[in-house]
Amino acid sequence: MHVWNRLFGSHDDERQVFEELWDKMYRHAYMVVRDTHLAQDVVQEAWIKIWRQIKTLRESDRLGAWATKIVHHTAIDLVRRRQRWNEISSENVYEVEGTEESTRTEGPEEVFFQRADADELIRALNQLSDDHRVVLVLRFYYDYKYDEMADMLQVPVGVVKSRLHRAKNALKQILEHDRSSLSVREVSVTDERL
Repeated sequence: MHVWNRLFGSHDDERQVFEELWDKMYRHAYMVVRDTHLAQDVVQEAWIKIWRQIKTLRESDRLGAWATKIVHHTAIDLVRRRQRWNEISSENVYEVEGTEESTRTEGPEEVFFQRADADELIRALNQLSDDHRVVLVLRFYYDYKYDEMADMLQVPVGVVKSRLHRAKNALKQILEHDRSSLSVREVSVTDERL
C-alpha cells in the first residue's frame, strides 16, 4: 500500500489533513520569513520535497512534525539564499531578526504569557531572535515535545531546553518593559487631562 494512502484513507480525509497541514506549515514558514508571499513560496517548495520524500516517512503519525521540519529548513534556506543574493547585488540585506512534556503543569511563565493579549505577544515575539521565537512557538503554540523540537531543529535536546529557558526570560522582559512603558504613558495622559 502506498504511504500516502495509509496516511489519509478516503478523499475527504485527504483534503482535511492536507488543509490542516498546509495551514500549520504556512504559519511556521511565516514565522521564519515574515512575508506572506515568501511563506507561500516556502510551503509550496516544502510540499514538493514532501511529495518526493514521502516514502522515507517511517511513522505516519509523525507527518506533522516531519512536514514542519521540512518547512523550517526550507524557510531558513530561502532566507540564506536571499541574504547571499542581496549581498552579491549590493542591495539591502534581507535579514531575519537577528519538565517532561506529558506531565507538564503550568508554571508562572505559562500563566504570565497567557495573560498577554495576542497583539502584545506577537509584537514581543517579533523582537526576539529567530532561535528564541522558533522554540517558543514550537513549544507553546504547536505543543511539540522537546525531542520533536530537537529533531526538527537538528540540535540536542539540551540546547532546545536552554534556548527555551532563555527565550521565556527574554519574552518576559520584553512584555514587562512594554507594560511598564504603557503604564507610564497612561499616567502621563491622565495627568495632562487634569
